[in-house]
Amino acid sequence: MLVKFYAPWSVLLFRPPRLKNMFEDGMVVFTDHLTIGSLRRFIRDHIYGLCPHMTVENRERLRARDVLTAFYDLDYHHNIRGSNYWRNRVMKVASKYAGQGLTFSVASKKDFLSELEEDFGLGMSDGGELPVITIRTRTGHKYTMREEFTRDGKSLERFVDDYLAGRLKPYVKSEPVPERNVDAGEDGCC
Repeated sequence: MLVKFYAPWSVLLFRPPRLKNMFEDGMVVFTDHLTIGSLRRFIRDHIYGLCPHMTVENRERLRARDVLTAFYDLDYHHNIRGSNYWRNRVMKVASKYAGQGLTFSVASKKDFLSELEEDFGLGMSDGGELPVITIRTRTGHKYTMREEFTRDGKSLERFVDDYLAGRLKPYVKSEPVPERNVDAGEDGCC
């Protein structure tokens, strides 16, 4: 059937059916002159689409860029519709900011719980059923959206606007208060 619409030597990249959405095509056609380099660029630029599903397996490849991630109760095995509900809200905003140097993604809060706690100071109770939004830059800066995620995407738009304008302060994990040194002199010195 594809031969009717595309030349037999065409390269087509299909996205998984579970990630089907109204913001991008489920298939991308390679139209450039075919070389190994151009094919690699095509795959690199299109494999993840507008808002990929970040997993433990692909997180390092996604983090080669500045990446905004919406963490929530994502489960493509048992709840595809519910998982895509929040992804579609993120994609609505992502489509407005495409090409501005920020990759949008979604991930399971359960899969990244220890990372959320260690790297962003967030716990399982943060956000409740609503997505928890973070940005991690390729240089290692981390940002957390403190405003509650709204279903209309306005809070996410404000967060992205503030990030792109440089108005956000990066999250810095605070060190524990040092214990008092009882061996020090009376003035605390020596």
